[in-house]
Amino acid sequence: MLRMDKIHVIRHKVLLEGNSVRSVAKEMGISRNTVAKYLKNPEPTRRVAHKQKRAPVTDMVAPRIEEILSEWSERTTPKQRITGTRIHRQLLEEGYEVGITTDCGSCPSRELCTQSDAKYPRRRLTIRPKEQYEALQAAREREGTVEFKAQYTKRAGIEGTISRAVRTCEVRRSRYMGLTRTHLHHLLSATSLSFLRVGEWLMGITKPKTRRSPFARLMAGAVAT
Repeated sequence: MLRMDKIHVIRHKVLLEGNSVRSVAKEMGISRNTVAKYLKNPEPTRRVAHKQKRAPVTDMVAPRIEEILSEWSERTTPKQRITGTRIHRQLLEEGYEVGITTDCGSCPSRELCTQSDAKYPRRRLTIRPKEQYEALQAAREREGTVEFKAQYTKRAGIEGTISRAVRTCEVRRSRYMGLTRTHLHHLLSATSLSFLRVGEWLMGITKPKTRRSPFARLMAGAVAT
């Protein structure tokens, strides 16, 4: 929408000075349709302020939504809130007839879930049921134990073997058709890796150290000096 002073300039140049619509549009950097619109209707279109509609459904389920949020407050973190989709599903299971935007729009914790500047900000998070959530937390706590770290150290050797099999025997993609021939390919590749390891052991070749990036080597030298 143009300001009133620009509208007067457009009408003056076309109606009084006799300039063409094309030349005025090119001079002012606007389209010819815009010039023609303000020549036909000099008064800018005023926006009508609409009153906010009442949401009787939201008012009806708002107390229950507050109860659901309080029930989940102990199982979520500030960065991981219960989603509107899950609240909507729970409301449907309890017999409420609500839409998906009813519960999400009235959620008081919506600003904590997203910082979007959109008109209707939304964010999807995966909130698992209580049993799955507790099992996941127990697995994460187990990762900090000594037993898990001792078992996890075997992964480096396994990944090293797979890496060498890919580089030496090209096992990433099968050369043959059918499971039988592919299985034979895997057996021959494992056998060849065993022969290579035996040969390196007989020749006294030690295992190579873990490769470091040039940046890591440069930083290690700088610290040493």
